[in-house]
Amino acid sequence: MNRDPRARAMSERALELHRALGDDVGEFEALGMIVRASVEASEDLEGICATMRALLARHPEWTLLASLSLAGAEARACALRADHEAVLRHRLEEY
Repeated sequence: MNRDPRARAMSERALELHRALGDDVGEFEALGMIVRASVEASEDLEGICATMRALLARHPEWTLLASLSLAGAEARACALRADHEAVLRHRLEEY
């Protein structure tokens, strides 16, 4: 998790570039970085996680690392919402 206040904006810019290139791996990673760079709960975090889930479902050939990354991002989003039960659920998926 990056606490640099510019991290989320930089991750959002990376997302734009990866989408323009049609790079699903880069898009997935940039979405995860947006979640991890967030310092407070926002309405868009659930949508970001949903997009990550959709990308992962579209690419069954991706390694297990992608599933672990998604679980970690979802745990972070839940932590920002103070949903501790969901944090535990996602951390268990990650482990």
